Amino acid sequence: MILRDTIELDASPPDVFAFFENMDTVRYLGRHPDHKVFRWTRGRGLKVGNEFYFEEVIAGKLLKKNVVFTRIDEGAHIEFAPTFWLMRLFLPRLIFRLEKITEQRYSLPAVAPRVAGGRQR
Repeated sequence: MILRDTIELDASPPDVFAFFENMDTVRYLGRHPDHKVFRWTRGRGLKVGNEFYFEEVIAGKLLKKNVVFTRIDEGAHIEFAPTFWLMRLFLPRLIFRLEKITEQRYSLPAVAPRVAGGRQR
């Protein structure tokens, strides 16, 4: 099973990546009312190995996650994964891929492949 959610942005790839690079509590909380907490826990900014903690309400439930950046392709792809090994069995990674709609508009789908029955689907 793959979970997917997409937002559309009137922003250039450098602007989108700057948002993530400069993430802090004010930016995170200001982005969406369901965002509750954000803090860097190891390193800072878009770099493989940097870790952050966030809380977000999804489907009426407060989710608390520690994650680590696992892949960054400037202007195109951001990937992170839970730091807790057991959580990775259920949600191995979350992927953001910037996709061009028009010259000034992009979509940013969030894709979360889930593991079921011990095998990734």
